[in-house]
Amino acid sequence: MMTVSFNSCEPILKYGPGSHVVICMKTRIEIDERRLARVMQLTGIRTKTQAVDFALRAAERIAMKRQLLSTVLREADLEGAVDPVYDVLELGDREVPDGR
Repeated sequence: MMTVSFNSCEPILKYGPGSHVVICMKTRIEIDERRLARVMQLTGIRTKTQAVDFALRAAERIAMKRQLLSTVLREADLEGAVDPVYDVLELGDREVPDGR
């Protein structure tokens, strides 16, 4: 395991244009080095920072998909979601796979 420290700074607008406050936060986490190295090798990512960012984004996407899939949609929610002239069967007939 490896301990990683993160410094996060974010400017906050305060007291109007031209003046601001910068708030910084430091976080320490432990990361499995073998898993990190595997992620870097599998993805071609070169830095540990990019690998951690990649993993966080992937986890966020998965969580958002789960949330979306668990959402119950009503018929009214779907109204206007698809262009009425869109015809998937017609589009399929026009497509010709490579090699034909």
